[in-house]
Amino acid sequence: MEIPYLCIQMKLGIGKIYKDEFKLAIVYYGIISAYGDLNLTPKELQVLAYVAIRGTITGTKKKREFIRLFGGTIPSIGNMICNLKQKGLLIRKGPYVMINPAVAMKPEDIEININLKLENNGSESTGE
Repeated sequence: MEIPYLCIQMKLGIGKIYKDEFKLAIVYYGIISAYGDLNLTPKELQVLAYVAIRGTITGTKKKREFIRLFGGTIPSIGNMICNLKQKGLLIRKGPYVMINPAVAMKPEDIEININLKLENNGSESTGE
């Protein structure tokens, strides 16, 4: 007896509205960190969120504002910037440290689609 091919599709919709733009950015970059297996620390996520919202973290005034909002020290911010640049999340554009446009967020409308696949004996299974 032949077993019929069965394809099951499942869509999962999760939506959330944030009132705080920094919280939204932290969640956004947290998803990127998890999906890309980047192992970003909570403080690194805060740095990314700050740069995404404020445009840069270059200069003492910006770093002091970051410290006022999230805590930390100027040397620790420098270390995190270096780590995030090595991971390709931050770039230097002239004198400014900015978000890499490849991972920049547009907070007015974020939609993330995730496609996970399992490779099994040379064939792929999407779980669908």
